[in-house]
Amino acid sequence: MSPSHLRRVFPLFLALVLCASAPRAQQNSPFMDEFRKLMLIKADEEMAVLMRKNEATAVVAIVEICEVIGNGSSDQLEAEIDALGKVWKKVYGSKFVEIQYNFFSVDLRPEFKKHRRELIDRYIGLRKEFDGAEKAKDPSKLAPLGDTFNSMGDELGEVNDAYMAAQCYRTYAVCYEDTLNGDRADLRKACEGWGLFLQARESVDLKDSAYNAAKVRFETLVAGGYSTPEVEGEAGGEAGGVAPAAGAAATPFAGVFQLVSDIEAIQRPSYTADTNFQIWPTVELGKIDSSGKFAGEDLPLLVRTGANKAAVDVDGDGKGDVDIPLSGKITPVQVKLGKGGNQRDWAFLACIGQQQDTYQGFKFNLAPDENRMPIYVAPAGSLVGTINGVRVQVIDDNLDGYYGSEAKGWAYSGCRDGFFQQDVDSVVVGESKVAQPWSRLQKIGEAWFELVPNEAGTDILVTPAAVQSGTLQLDMKGLNAPWVLVRGVGEEKKDLVFDLVNGGTNKVEVPAGTYELFAGLVSSGKKAQMMKSLILPAKNARTYKVAAGATTKIELGTPFAIDFAFGQDDNAVTIDGPSLAVVGRGGETYQRMWNCVLAPEVNLRKAGQSKGRKEKRLVPVGSQEDLEVHKYDFKTAWFPIGEPIDKPMPGEKFEAQLFEKKNKLFGKIESDWKAN
Repeated sequence: MSPSHLRRVFPLFLALVLCASAPRAQQNSPFMDEFRKLMLIKADEEMAVLMRKNEATAVVAIVEICEVIGNGSSDQLEAEIDALGKVWKKVYGSKFVEIQYNFFSVDLRPEFKKHRRELIDRYIGLRKEFDGAEKAKDPSKLAPLGDTFNSMGDELGEVNDAYMAAQCYRTYAVCYEDTLNGDRADLRKACEGWGLFLQARESVDLKDSAYNAAKVRFETLVAGGYSTPEVEGEAGGEAGGVAPAAGAAATPFAGVFQLVSDIEAIQRPSYTADTNFQIWPTVELGKIDSSGKFAGEDLPLLVRTGANKAAVDVDGDGKGDVDIPLSGKITPVQVKLGKGGNQRDWAFLACIGQQQDTYQGFKFNLAPDENRMPIYVAPAGSLVGTINGVRVQVIDDNLDGYYGSEAKGWAYSGCRDGFFQQDVDSVVVGESKVAQPWSRLQKIGEAWFELVPNEAGTDILVTPAAVQSGTLQLDMKGLNAPWVLVRGVGEEKKDLVFDLVNGGTNKVEVPAGTYELFAGLVSSGKKAQMMKSLILPAKNARTYKVAAGATTKIELGTPFAIDFAFGQDDNAVTIDGPSLAVVGRGGETYQRMWNCVLAPEVNLRKAGQSKGRKEKRLVPVGSQEDLEVHKYDFKTAWFPIGEPIDKPMPGEKFEAQLFEKKNKLFGKIESDWKAN
């Protein structure tokens, strides 16, 4: 989408946002005067109507009254905020009033009050400057003001005043929009500002019309390619607040090989780190004497040496050197990689299927035959050493033959087109039974270190690092998430990867900077009864800014919707089965659904009408015979099959909605109505 196109659709939105920036001193506004009259006669419905009509004014009045209460309450003020809170909850269903009340009365520490008041006074003065520059459309003043508001938003975030931080970020965004700047606009900075505004508003549960308008604008900018770039000059300097520690020198990790023979002994941030081998990566072998290779470029070939026999070709001569035990049980195989001084130990787990195996809940013959032998493989090699006096184990979980390499993205079955499962190496610190994702920066004990593998893959260089850090906090509702990964934004920071779940604490310390959702897992049950789904960011994914010493919340989970695409002609509507994904409240998508594939009802309605009706239920294949009918298109086992649905009224345009009353893993899921 070009900037000129964006300029045509933006003025109405900008007017809405600027109107939402209501003036202060609303505690004694006509709105509050009328609200107090309705309070006296307990006119609940009338109070709700009044609040809807005066939303922006009500927001400011709520904040002001909560601030006054924080400095000294009274029975009248308590009665007013109680009434405002009840009406707000009824109208908007959020905890915004409760959060503001607790902030000013409990959470705002005395030592922060003076600094916050100084920031608010500065904000008021700067807003006057902004109003003048906005009225004059003076770009030379807008850009410096925008940067100042951005920094002020960070400062207000540090004292936990997320509402006022959001006000600053919104002004920062507007200062760089093309409506005020013309060709001198910086839509990337505008995009960052809207994203930070949304993030701050979500942290106080304030999703009003200003929030909704900003979200539309943010998503439009992201779709147009203006997503947040790497931020220069973030708190703490380069690389997310990172610098070499004073007098620091790199030292070898000097790790020794250790076999990881039990894939479930340590919880690892990997979708396939369990005994459901049916969806492990495979090395495909054909007839006897055929060979196949791992996805990794520098890994050895596997050779089929018999009906149920295979071996590893270590020296590359086309013959098997190390036998692979294939008994139907998961078995480790240890080999040597590389040559000379670059030689290193490595290992993988191997397994073949049986005639009476299962796949997506139905019986499936996975046993080798005379023409084909798929070998299911999983990582089993690690290096173990000591850093800062703490035992550290690095596991080659991305199965590329190197310890501590960057994440690998693969288009596995069950992922939508254009989406990739991210396989990451993992790190076990101390005696923990939960591994962390490999990251260039790791906190080990009480200190941070930079970890850089050598090119040969034989060792890792370890350097103490001085890191200014903040906290990312996960708020996951409705699902069990064993791990959820974020990574740094920008080419130089994409190797900073952290787990939000962090062993069940749902908080993780990270270098200050900007982060994005990377991957995750939700699951229920164990072994063959396990249901699970991969979390992947949407194409227009949010970013999350973390200031030094501050906490940023990431909200995921319920309520759930279904995203999908469909087509129609004069006679039928066809849902595109492989386009389906569950979408959570943070915009995250849930894909690769194992043992819990979607089977939604399809509701249709004539375009422009308000009501629809159920026309069909979509289901995936339910047997190997059904899969054979579909010519072994394995998408039909991971997605419901979208067959044409006859239109109740041929020739008319229809809208579609998908609904599943009780998915095995997600429960109730309902999409919006979609037009085509």
